[in-house]
Amino acid sequence: MALDEAYHLCKEAGLKRIVLLFLVKGSFGSSDIAIFLGPQVTKALSKGEAVDLDDGIRLEFNIPKNISKYENYQVVLAAYLTDKDIDIVDSIGNVSTIVFLPWLEVDGKRWLST
Repeated sequence: MALDEAYHLCKEAGLKRIVLLFLVKGSFGSSDIAIFLGPQVTKALSKGEAVDLDDGIRLEFNIPKNISKYENYQVVLAAYLTDKDIDIVDSIGNVSTIVFLPWLEVDGKRWLST
């Protein structure tokens, strides 16, 4: 649902880039998100390749420690991030939309309160 939301927000705004932020690269391949995306897409994302979704929208993968607060990220799908990592996402200067998929409901409530 979170990826679908990010995609539709991107499409509605006329944007072309979704950046999937995951806590650590090493565990991404065995995550439920990777299972949903499938092995081919997961492998491409893990290798740093962008994946075309549809309508010219591409999905990229990154981790919070590699984020530059000065780059234009358009739509960020932040999945299972810690409080510290979601604070990094909040510090990005050029982001149109953030979709946060918390591991625990309490994490999402904390972020919404800010």
